[in-house]
Amino acid sequence: MELRVVEPSELRDCVKIQVYGDIQGKKVEVLKERNDEYQVSTGSLLVGEDLKLPRIDRDAWLRRVPKSDVKLIEDIIPFDPSIFKIRRDRDTIFITLKRSMP
Repeated sequence: MELRVVEPSELRDCVKIQVYGDIQGKKVEVLKERNDEYQVSTGSLLVGEDLKLPRIDRDAWLRRVPKSDVKLIEDIIPFDPSIFKIRRDRDTIFITLKRSMP
């Protein structure tokens, strides 16, 4: 299989798709899926306590929950590919954000 580097100027209709979960009206990150469960997480004290998620770190609450308790939501966010700069160095490709103008 041959790979080709695509220049940002060749891209059209670019979107970032962000998936998150909704449990009882609270937004949570969906980290993993296994059988009939999702592993969900939040960095919010209020959400963690409301959903009775175990606190696993200073700013992290995490638990496996039944898929039936989670509504998956997709945020589709368009973006302009011209904000990226591509630099090649031998067989390595570096993709960075261009510096924003003040």
